[in-house]
Amino acid sequence: MEKKFWNNFINSQDTFYQVLRFLIVGGITSLSYIVPATFVEYFGAADWLAVTIGAIVSSIIGYLGHKYITYASDGEHLPEIVKSLLKHVFDYVYAQAFTYFVCSVLLLPFFVASLGVPATLAVIGFPIYKYWVYK
Repeated sequence: MEKKFWNNFINSQDTFYQVLRFLIVGGITSLSYIVPATFVEYFGAADWLAVTIGAIVSSIIGYLGHKYITYASDGEHLPEIVKSLLKHVFDYVYAQAFTYFVCSVLLLPFFVASLGVPATLAVIGFPIYKYWVYK
């Protein structure tokens, strides 16, 4: 039973296993956003710059992780990169707006916003990747 689970976990295109892989890759991608963004903001950079650096780092890691691990896509890089970049442009605009709202309107610390961005984007990210970017 355990061997079957791991074989399915690594190789299956079943949505259940894809969601598990998505959560793991997404967790790593989220950390690759939170750590550099918080680090840059901690040293006095503007929030927009911290969000930008976090977005660039996490976009690269997210694209590679989801292409090769979550969806095991064998599609051509160029169309997938273009679609992924379009999704990340949306993510970036959303992250800027969310951060502004959390920090400037709600007056909460930047770290709260840096946790909220990947958490909320994860909800819409899975279907966008599955049915558009890596289909």
